[in-house]
Amino acid sequence: AKTYQVSRSMQELLRQIDPICAVPGCSTIVTTSGETDHIEEFDHQHPDRGGPTSPQNLHRLCYSHHRLKTLGLIDPIRDPNTGVTTWTARTRGRSRPLTETARNTDLVTRELGDHLRVIWNSYLEREEDAHRRARGEAVDEESEPAADPPSPAAPLYDPEHPPY
Repeated sequence: AKTYQVSRSMQELLRQIDPICAVPGCSTIVTTSGETDHIEEFDHQHPDRGGPTSPQNLHRLCYSHHRLKTLGLIDPIRDPNTGVTTWTARTRGRSRPLTETARNTDLVTRELGDHLRVIWNSYLEREEDAHRRARGEAVDEESEPAADPPSPAAPLYDPEHPPY
């Protein structure tokens, strides 16, 4: 995007992807507090040249680490091909690499959680019926057998085609 402002839907996606401060070792929860930060700085004078306002160039930071990044004391660089972020720290005028981190893309939304719960309950019913049959116990054949779990029409999240 050619704007610095992060859309509401993009903010929500980032809160799901980065619920904890993106700085390695920090355990501060940033879903309700913290700041969305451009990894490659956004160029306010020439938006075409600066870091884009896109999920691939954004992450969530706690207030303390956002301040350190703003002061230039820590600097993340994300590889656009792998999504791996390399963190460096500047001390005594020198930069040194700290660590690399991979992006969390394992999203479980409420809808996906509900879908997985339906599938799990269906599995448990079938397994219980199979155990009863194996033990020679009667299984209520009058009741409808457990239905096949529903299959989603489309993936709930596709990082290549975000919903905004």
